[in-house]
Amino acid sequence: MNDYIYIKDLLVNGSFPEGGAKLYELARPIMQSEGTIKLNFDGVDALPSLFMNVSFGKLIPEFGLKNVVQSLKFYDISKVQLEHIRRYFKRFNETN
Repeated sequence: MNDYIYIKDLLVNGSFPEGGAKLYELARPIMQSEGTIKLNFDGVDALPSLFMNVSFGKLIPEFGLKNVVQSLKFYDISKVQLEHIRRYFKRFNETN
């Protein structure tokens, strides 16, 4: 897949959990085909755990942390957001 998934588009008129569920639904078939998931964070101010729990938090048990991390590519993301995602993955790994 060469197209970006724009996180802000997943959050339009929805909650963070709904947006996370949409990301999971888009990312799951890409993971199944061992493709690259290009996530664009342009226009996204925050990415709370409520979003990550129903997106990354569902992908990791299904495909494994290593595979998920290797498949994700982040674009237009702030250092703070990227660090938040890294901490989420680290905590997920430590608790499972």
